[in-house]
Amino acid sequence: MYFSVNRINSTVVKQDFFLSALKPNETGCLINEQCKRACESTYCDQTQTPSRCLCERGSHFLFDKCWKKCPEFAYSEPRVDSSGFSECILKTDMKTAMLYMRRHRRQLRSIFC
Repeated sequence: MYFSVNRINSTVVKQDFFLSALKPNETGCLINEQCKRACESTYCDQTQTPSRCLCERGSHFLFDKCWKKCPEFAYSEPRVDSSGFSECILKTDMKTAMLYMRRHRRQLRSIFC
């Protein structure tokens, strides 16, 4: 998914360039809109090198999504690193977690983006 950003340089020439939408935890963002296109509760953290899309405070990363609370198949308390990155840790194996997500898709939809 791409979207256009308009920019005017010092010679007043309008240029268009395309920036791809990025999922949570993907790197290389330039502006917040790149992250928010894929998930409304993300932002571009440019203090890191390379910059990356992080879940906003109160949301936690798991499976390329930002979760309002960690799901049943993960521990209820997320792990937070020194840079502020918050992630849910699985308490089951990956296959079981994915199966659970498939089976309970409707119920889970309201707790992640």
